[in-house]
Amino acid sequence: MKTLGLVPYLNTLPLVYFLKGYDFIRAVPSKLCSLFHEGHLEAALLPVYELFTKPTGLIVKDISISTHVEAGSVLLFLKRPIDSVKLVAIDQSSLSSKHLLKLLMMEYYALDCQYEEHTPKYILQNTDSYDAYLLIGDEAIYHRTVNPLYLDLGTIWHDWTDYPFVFAVWVLREANSKLKGELLESKQMGLSKLPEIIDATSFQDKDFLKKYFQFYLHFDLGDPEKKGLELYQTKLYESKLIKDRLELKYF
Repeated sequence: MKTLGLVPYLNTLPLVYFLKGYDFIRAVPSKLCSLFHEGHLEAALLPVYELFTKPTGLIVKDISISTHVEAGSVLLFLKRPIDSVKLVAIDQSSLSSKHLLKLLMMEYYALDCQYEEHTPKYILQNTDSYDAYLLIGDEAIYHRTVNPLYLDLGTIWHDWTDYPFVFAVWVLREANSKLKGELLESKQMGLSKLPEIIDATSFQDKDFLKKYFQFYLHFDLGDPEKKGLELYQTKLYESKLIKDRLELKYF
C-alpha cells in the first residue's frame, strides 16, 4: 500500500477524511519535507516554501490549503505593540509560515527582528521571554483563548498584496493520474460533507471549526491562488530570503 504524508493538523481533514486505500504518515511540516525527499512518500501535503528551495515534484492542480484573508491558525501572538517587537519566538516545525512572518516583518512592518526557533511547548512555557511568538496549526487555534492579542498572518498578507496566501499543496513524486483523481475526489467529498467531519472531531468549539473550514480556509488552487503563490516566491526572492526562483511544475 502506498504511503502519503500529512501534517497533523485539523486543516487537512476536508482533504483527507474520505481518502481511503493509503497508509498515512503524519509529521510537522519540516519533518514531512525530509520524509518526502528521502523517498518514503508517494505524495505529501507539503509547505509551499519547500517548493522554492529544492526541486520537489509535481504540484496537484486545484487543491491547496490556503486563505483569502484570515488564516485562523497562523498567528503571531503579541506581548507588546507590533512596532516595538524585537525578539520573536517561532514554532520550529513551521516552514511557509516562518518565512512569511520574516517577510512581513521586514517588508510590511519595516522591522529588524531577531528570531529564535523552539518547540511549541517551550514557547508556551516561556512567553514572557519574547516580544511576540508565532504558533501554527492546532496550537495556534487553542492558544487564541489564552492570549487574544494576536495578528493573523493571512490577513496581513492580504492587506499587503490583495492576493490569497497558499500554505500547502499536494505534491506528487511523479505523474500519477489515478492518485490525482482520488485526491480531487476526496477533496470534493470532504467539502460536501463538512458537518459530518466537524461532528466526528474531538475539537469542542464546533462553531469555530465551522467558520475555520467554511470561511477562513480555502482548498482550491486556481488562478488567484497560483498568483498568490508565485507572488510569495517573488517577494521572498527579492528580499533575499531564497536564493533562486525555481520553476513550479503543475500536474
